[in-house]
Amino acid sequence: MSRRPRHILFRLFTHLRVLSGRPTGVADYRRLGATIGINVRMNGTLDGVNPHLVSIGDHVQIAPNTALLTHCAIRGAGRVRIGNHVWIGFGALILPGVTVGDCCVVGAGSVVTRDVAPGSIAAGNPARVLRGLRPDERATLIEALEANRSLGADLARTAAG
Repeated sequence: MSRRPRHILFRLFTHLRVLSGRPTGVADYRRLGATIGINVRMNGTLDGVNPHLVSIGDHVQIAPNTALLTHCAIRGAGRVRIGNHVWIGFGALILPGVTVGDCCVVGAGSVVTRDVAPGSIAAGNPARVLRGLRPDERATLIEALEANRSLGADLARTAAG
């Protein structure tokens, strides 16, 4: 078998794994065309139809049950861009055409329909910017994400001690 047919079969198999709902890793999404930076903890899923329209920056944590969609019947297809030093909470839904800026926090269960400005905290359905991050919060976020630590565990440990 020549190299080309094996490559096509590999891509097909990877697409089927994504569409079947099985968990896949960052490496699989990269093979499907997604642009994913370094030190990304990916527990959610990317759109299996257009993964090449997803761009994720460096030092990003995406919680379980989160979906980054690049197409839907109402909005059509659109790029999804996630900046550097971003934390996306459990069960969030990022819709097509949305950009989440650098140093942002997206709350659990949020449905992000519009762009989130850099340095913001966004939450709700539909998500709205609640406020900007204070300088000390921004520094804590950057430090935790670069060290690949979970933000919730750090906060619980601080409150207990």
